[in-house]
Amino acid sequence: MTASAPAARTWGALLHEMADRFPTRAAISFEGTATTFAELDHRVSQWSKALLAMGIGRGDSIAILAGNRPEWLYTAMAGARIGAVVVPINTWYKTDELAYALDHGDVKVLLFFDRLRDTDYVPIVAGTVAAVTEAPGPDGILHDTKLPALHHVVELGQHRLPAAVSLRQFLGCGEQISDDALADAEAAVEPDDLAYLIYTSGSTARPKCVALEHHHAIVNTFNIGERQALDEHDRSFLATPLFYGLGVIQALGATWTHGACVVLMEVYEPGRALELLERERCTAYYGLGNMTRSLVDHPDCARRQLSLRKGVLGLSKADRRLARTELGLTLGTSIYGLTESYGLCALTDAHDPVERAEDTIGRPLPDWDIRIADPDTDEPIPTGEIGQILIRGHVMRGYYKDPDRNREVMTPDGFFRTGDLGYMDEHGYLHFHSRLSEMMKPGGINVSPLEVELLVGEIAGVREVHAVGIPDIARGEAIVVFVDADRDDVTLDRIQDHVRSRAAKYKAPHHVIYGTSASFPRVASGKVPKARLRELALTELGFDAAGMPTPAVDTPLSDH
Repeated sequence: MTASAPAARTWGALLHEMADRFPTRAAISFEGTATTFAELDHRVSQWSKALLAMGIGRGDSIAILAGNRPEWLYTAMAGARIGAVVVPINTWYKTDELAYALDHGDVKVLLFFDRLRDTDYVPIVAGTVAAVTEAPGPDGILHDTKLPALHHVVELGQHRLPAAVSLRQFLGCGEQISDDALADAEAAVEPDDLAYLIYTSGSTARPKCVALEHHHAIVNTFNIGERQALDEHDRSFLATPLFYGLGVIQALGATWTHGACVVLMEVYEPGRALELLERERCTAYYGLGNMTRSLVDHPDCARRQLSLRKGVLGLSKADRRLARTELGLTLGTSIYGLTESYGLCALTDAHDPVERAEDTIGRPLPDWDIRIADPDTDEPIPTGEIGQILIRGHVMRGYYKDPDRNREVMTPDGFFRTGDLGYMDEHGYLHFHSRLSEMMKPGGINVSPLEVELLVGEIAGVREVHAVGIPDIARGEAIVVFVDADRDDVTLDRIQDHVRSRAAKYKAPHHVIYGTSASFPRVASGKVPKARLRELALTELGFDAAGMPTPAVDTPLSDH
């Protein structure tokens, strides 16, 4: 153990506990300014009072739309302190997506920052909430016909919308709330109350809404931090968006349950990130492969004196090796989990041998059972055989307002069907194989995208590779690889020859599409979505969804 486990089982109680244990230690560092745990605890109380004054109470939903700023954390912790349910909003959302989250999430108050990067959110919010552009009503509450649950919009930056509340007004209205009233509201919060509704991409048109409780988040993320050897002296670099589970659950929870500091970066840029990592002496890293590669490829990387040792190595073997050897994450961990599992359910130990950290995705955390099962029957299968990964432990309460999906994903004995394929080795370590829905079937034979990606990735000059299957009249499915490589050097013939020399010939790609890491589509987590690649492949290669040729069209990559 590297730290004593917190007694708190709600986020509000956790901040009180950390403020008592580490009052002068930094909880947040942002743009050179540190906020101690004592200061954070006081500030969150002020924001909690403001929410109470707006009529927010236990079980009500509030939404936050902002970059990685302290105000994001004040909002989330203030809501959690009084039992409100926090709805993090994806900063890439446009009006339709924002409207869906606000409506589906029953949001009563939206707090937002007006700008992030080159995006002005005022027209997006105004286009979503028509009532915010009009004069406020006599009762001070918005009356939007499309979003009847939404009572208030709070502008955390510049005050530009007529019916919105400014930050000064927001905090001012909280001054009427007494300390006793806040204490009563906080005392009513239970560990099994909802803390977050997190929207995450799925296979359907609308995102899944993952409902997460207080105590599971605190207990599980403390255990994550233990595996990562975190303590109160660590400083965790976080440029991954807070609205994503890796940010607000995994990284934040693991850091704060250990009394450590989270170093926020609002707009990621590799050169600035390297400077920040050096200046802030960050010791823990929470980023994925695309971020790791951009840091390592930057010309400043070699001259920066980095203090990184702990954190997340990445999702692929190549990324894990890169993070360990080039960024210095000698105590970094390989991970497996979902938003539905409160961040992670398995990871390696910071002191595991290198081969375990690079070749596996870890072993189950405390309180977790992981079963490898036949995808058709849910029956356990022997060690070393590939099956669906089923997990039981700190699993989400469920998908919000989606009872049908909840029944589909849970087994009768309480295991969650992840939709991932993998196997457990003889040492109890988990290995990822592929997504059940992403298996490629050339000639009707199952081929793992990951296996093809690893094989093609062995070729010198290949910087990044992704494999997908597309419909093919002759083969049933054809294998397409997207590669970041020199097309004159890494040709299709060379790729096919290499794969056939190392594996069964039916695993050799049939098409190659050239691009760059920056040109590949990505979701907020940095992952490249297979479904989007499949669409691009059909368009690039001139096929329709049935594998029939289509007329030539201009395409986003246009480099195959």
